[in-house]
Amino acid sequence: MRIIYIILLGFLLLSCSENKSTSLFSGPLKSEKSIQYTSGKAIKMVLDTSIKTSLFGSSGIRENGVYFIDYLFSTYYHFDTTGTYQYKALGYGRGRYETLLGYIAGHVFTQNGNLVLYGSSDDIYVHNKQFARISGYRKERKQYSSEENIPYDRFELYSMGYPLICRSYGENTFTNNAAEKEKFNYFETPDIFVEEYRCLTEQNIPEKKTGRLLGRGMPEMFKGTSDKNYLFSSVLYDIDREGHFYVSFMADPHIYKFDKDFKLIYVFGYEGNDMDKDYLSVRKTEQIKPAFEQRSTKGYYSYLEYIDELNYLLRSYQKGSNSRFDGLQIYQNGILIGDVDVPKGFKPAGYLAPYIYSQAIANEEDGILYMYKVKLF
Repeated sequence: MRIIYIILLGFLLLSCSENKSTSLFSGPLKSEKSIQYTSGKAIKMVLDTSIKTSLFGSSGIRENGVYFIDYLFSTYYHFDTTGTYQYKALGYGRGRYETLLGYIAGHVFTQNGNLVLYGSSDDIYVHNKQFARISGYRKERKQYSSEENIPYDRFELYSMGYPLICRSYGENTFTNNAAEKEKFNYFETPDIFVEEYRCLTEQNIPEKKTGRLLGRGMPEMFKGTSDKNYLFSSVLYDIDREGHFYVSFMADPHIYKFDKDFKLIYVFGYEGNDMDKDYLSVRKTEQIKPAFEQRSTKGYYSYLEYIDELNYLLRSYQKGSNSRFDGLQIYQNGILIGDVDVPKGFKPAGYLAPYIYSQAIANEEDGILYMYKVKLF
């Protein structure tokens, strides 16, 4: 009932809100194409079935191989580039080489190789390259009374984003934000939200404290269109080795490049091929359920991954249920140099020559995990 109330109230507020300009996402547009890649060969790689996992977790590239962190079992599994099991680490427990997190909400490896684990209750633990636990802390939250208005640049106003994306630059880490407070969200206060929303939160890991909240507002396309675009307003982002941020939103064809101080450098990006973005308008309570089901049937941008070795920014996108494929865009210096078909569910995880690897995909029916590796032509 609360969700219904928020949605209906939001529509009333939207009808009287103004379309204000958000300067943060308004900047020089760099729209250039120099298409080099139009196809790629995808190879399906099943991860070793000798291990048993919950199939719920996240994966990536590390030590010239691939890994999967089981978020429910709190265990790290490492594989070679054929998917053959090599070793495991962590596991829940109080030992030095175990984690105190019984459930992992997200993770990221820092530039010096440390593993930072996020819990679901503001707890953060740091492990070194050998997976020994070296520190841990809980985010310090200022207590606000129910009558107080929390400043828009305070992390107490936000929860972790969905899907949660963890990144690092130096020894600091970042997560994307969601806003669900009754007095501040995309529906209940849409006119304020699209002007004041902060999309990323920084954690100063060495000092064990929350750092900056980055970003302010949302792109123009999200203003006055909550009835269609709210399901596709999640933030996607990555950071290159120079500290530049690349930010995108699920429904927005544009990508926003910021410097390390989060000042906009330029805007670029093109719509993906054959995307079904005819989103449902939610104006009646009976439309809510089919609207949420659009995440599996409609087209939207699903992930960003910057490949430092190639100076490529990869953006994956879902085309929709009527397509046999998803898509992968390749940008270099803001120029679109490729847009290729990839298997359904493909989200880029990283690069090991000569392949771009996908994140692990779970086949619950068969109880297996698999990845795709794509060689561009």
